[in-house]
Amino acid sequence: VHGGDGLAFVIQLDPNTTSAIGQGGAQLGYGGITKSLALEFDMNYNPPLNPSTEPLKGDQVPNDHLELRSRGKLPNSANEPDALLAPLAILPHGADLADGQEHIVKVVYKPYIDLHYFKNFSVTKNAAKYMLDAGENRRLGILLVWIDQGLNTDIPSIAIPINLPLLLSLPGDSRAFLGFTAATGLKWQNHD
Repeated sequence: VHGGDGLAFVIQLDPNTTSAIGQGGAQLGYGGITKSLALEFDMNYNPPLNPSTEPLKGDQVPNDHLELRSRGKLPNSANEPDALLAPLAILPHGADLADGQEHIVKVVYKPYIDLHYFKNFSVTKNAAKYMLDAGENRRLGILLVWIDQGLNTDIPSIAIPINLPLLLSLPGDSRAFLGFTAATGLKWQNHD
């Protein structure tokens, strides 16, 4: 069942709107889409070209994992270090997302900080510029992602304070496009 490369849940306001098409392979179909935020479900190990000198990037982690990626107005990327907004969420006990079983994921954006999840906050320095009120009279919110057992225990795999309208450069009506992307390189994968 395990193939490559994975899939992503994407929120975007690319100028190409519903015709926005990202890059394939390790870019999981969202790489290259501007004004986008991607929740990546990476199920393929892409080893570094020179493992002794090159630090691991997200798509080079040998375990299935979740990543939250954006470059704001710039084209998004599955492997640029500046696109990673939260530390990689490695699934508990080496769980395999491509195991043929059903996995339940819940994604919530709250337009305010819910202090109940404060202890779960985890961000990278790349997220700092999206963690403020930039004068657009919208407040800092929180993006939460739960998967499988995390739903039962109310422990999110990802909890990041973020100003989503600022990150996506949303206009006053605060609307964006939501959807899924997926890609493969030399392998295949089924996403039901």
